[in-house]
Amino acid sequence: MNTRAGLIVIALLLASPSVATADNAVASAQIERGMTLRNQGHIAEALAAFEQANDLERTPHATAQIGLTEAMLQHWARAHRALAFALSTTNDAWVNSRRAVLDVALTRISARVGFVSFLGCDVGSHVFANGQDVAALPLASPLALDVGEAVIAVRGPNADEQRFRVVAGETTLFHCIAAPPEADRAHSDAAGVRLPRAPLTESNRTRPEPDEAAARSTMHAWGVAGIVTGAIGLGVGVGFHINREVEAANANDCSNADCYLEHQPTASRSGVVAIIGYSVGGAALAAGVLLLILAPTRPETTDSAWLCAPTVDILGAACRGRF
Repeated sequence: MNTRAGLIVIALLLASPSVATADNAVASAQIERGMTLRNQGHIAEALAAFEQANDLERTPHATAQIGLTEAMLQHWARAHRALAFALSTTNDAWVNSRRAVLDVALTRISARVGFVSFLGCDVGSHVFANGQDVAALPLASPLALDVGEAVIAVRGPNADEQRFRVVAGETTLFHCIAAPPEADRAHSDAAGVRLPRAPLTESNRTRPEPDEAAARSTMHAWGVAGIVTGAIGLGVGVGFHINREVEAANANDCSNADCYLEHQPTASRSGVVAIIGYSVGGAALAAGVLLLILAPTRPETTDSAWLCAPTVDILGAACRGRF
């Protein structure tokens, strides 16, 4: 089952009335309307209803419904932020009664987004991703962002802007200053991100790694093609070389001129083709091997980081890192 289909099933399982009877009546009515619309397949209209309910009264129930609906629209980062906020609460009856199912949804969505952790930034600064205000600092956990190129700007007294390539399942460190203070170091440990042990300088400050995947893939493809072409060329050379030897032997065995004139030209032509095959095949094979040797490798990083997130499997947590 793919991610979107799985989330549709989860949303249908959660399409039941709220048990929080103290909610604002109008907001609760909008939530009920949103669930009805979503069950009917009107996903965008359902999202608008949930957002209206959240504007009337911000509740974990409304936020969770927004997250599930955003995921059905494949707005992965917004879905992750909404669900993570809903699950961060502990006193909402609706969320608590469905926490296991919501955890499954968040785990599925987490595989579709990348994360950025902010260190050394001023409290109250706002984070902008590709020009959109997405969060205010500090954050309790790394910020989820859609996969791909992103311009991240922190706007506050200590403003900074950096360009990143957000990779699914990986966490990038955004440093507002060269050496994060101890308070931010403690916050990073709580968020599950380990800082580099050496003090950060311009030489080892985390910056986007150059994207050499396209060049690596292209050179690898041409290298393989060269090796295959070389093998074919050498095979052609060997085949025509054998044919030349056979025709030359037949010409030498001829007892008359007609027989000789039949076999000797064929032997000569086969010899020329064999030389061409050897030459082209050898050159292509050498070029292919050279391209594979020269293909760029994945760039190393001087930073090390780890991130652990809760899961619903038997281990209880999943960790991944870069060392």
